[in-house]
Amino acid sequence: MREQVESRIMHRVDTRAAAVLRYMIDHHGAQLSQTYSDAWILFVVSMIFRTPARLRWLNEQIRTADYAFDDDERAAYAELKSPTHPPTPEEYFALGDPEELSVARMKLMLRMIGSTLIGQSLASMVWEVHTLETLNHGLLTSDDPVMTSNGLNSGDSFVILPIGPRQLFIAANSHRAMWSFRSQTDRAVERAMNDAVVAQADQLVIGENDRQSLFVDRRLGQSKPSDGFLGRHTWKCP
Repeated sequence: MREQVESRIMHRVDTRAAAVLRYMIDHHGAQLSQTYSDAWILFVVSMIFRTPARLRWLNEQIRTADYAFDDDERAAYAELKSPTHPPTPEEYFALGDPEELSVARMKLMLRMIGSTLIGQSLASMVWEVHTLETLNHGLLTSDDPVMTSNGLNSGDSFVILPIGPRQLFIAANSHRAMWSFRSQTDRAVERAMNDAVVAQADQLVIGENDRQSLFVDRRLGQSKPSDGFLGRHTWKCP
């Protein structure tokens, strides 16, 4: 099941997003079509959930019954067991089968990736590809690269994703929040973004070269998830 999700569903998500990314970089400031916007939103939301820490968080929420299962999610679990006497999610995970847990977790993750609430929040934001011209080493990315504010519904809410050594995708709820990033020097943005990306990374950080290895070693995994938005690491506008 996990291999099918990655090779079929996630591969399509990533492939479509790659086309959108090329378009955004090549046509800076151009309006995206609805198809392109939807594809990019799905990709960004998927990156929020496709992280090692996020999968562990999902497991914990399920095991402790802190997650509010809706009827569709219960139906997804029921598909995996007897259609006549399906267990509750709590009973299902009490079975303790690692493979069954993996399959069900993937089903739950896919439903969360398709969340209309997060997608609608992103769709209503101001989007920009911000290119940094003057850099020390370049932007880093990681196995948990999406940086978010604590919630997506305030005036200062934002979502940021490094999309290249010099480019950041920034979505913000207001021009004021967008300006708080754009008004910083390129090197200040580079330092702040790299610090946040490395601090919230789980195990893997990626850069153009190894010149920032000491920077990474000193900061890797130093940020702790907040109690707020989706149990994720959250950040504030500069």
